[in-house]
Amino acid sequence: MITLLVSYFVSKDVRINAEDNNLTLNERSADSAENLLGQYVNSVKLFLSMAENSPNDEYEKKQIALMFFDVNSDVAFVALPESQHIFVNKKYFIENEIDEKLVTNYLSQSETEIANAENGEVQVYNVSPVFRKEMLSIFSPLTGYENDSSFIFAFSSEKLSKGISSGNVNTTFIVNKDGDVLVHPDYDLVLQGKNLLEIKIVEQMLSSSESNRQLLYIDNSGDEYFGAYKKINPGNCGVITTVKS
Repeated sequence: MITLLVSYFVSKDVRINAEDNNLTLNERSADSAENLLGQYVNSVKLFLSMAENSPNDEYEKKQIALMFFDVNSDVAFVALPESQHIFVNKKYFIENEIDEKLVTNYLSQSETEIANAENGEVQVYNVSPVFRKEMLSIFSPLTGYENDSSFIFAFSSEKLSKGISSGNVNTTFIVNKDGDVLVHPDYDLVLQGKNLLEIKIVEQMLSSSESNRQLLYIDNSGDEYFGAYKKINPGNCGVITTVKS
């Protein structure tokens, strides 16, 4: 009887610790991801402000772009769709053996996303399937500019991936507002641009008005998990951390 009681309480403590650790890990990862995404957006806005306020000289704008990409070497390109200005980090494309033509192809197929940005919506997408490298794009509204009301930029997601913690038994990943994977320890899922709505914790998060929560759920294989999520800006993305209960 005593052995059974000890086993029960030990098992209960392990379960509580797993739940607490999962929630803590999720909050830390979400805060890190939100801060980093915010830094990217603010850096691009600062660059565009400098380019806008420079003399109406293409050479001067190119020099400003070179300085920006020198500091922000993991940003692939920045685009202003209305004025059709595209600033490309040529070194990034050469080093990663990516064809620059993919940028114009991608932008030409993004009319809906551009329109949404012009109407005030920030959107984050996984463009790894397009460029065959772990990359994200952000579409954002832009105010105070004479000829443009939105901007787009793409960047490597490697720094973001390193900034979220999965631990030894936990799995942490990021999805966008549609449930599309943005960052995940499974590289193949990212390159495929997999939608993860079939995972119950993802479905729960996107259908909930709560910004953060932890819950117990059973996955499609019948395994029980603790799942914690936290919604972050920009783009109303979600950081999710899971662990088997």
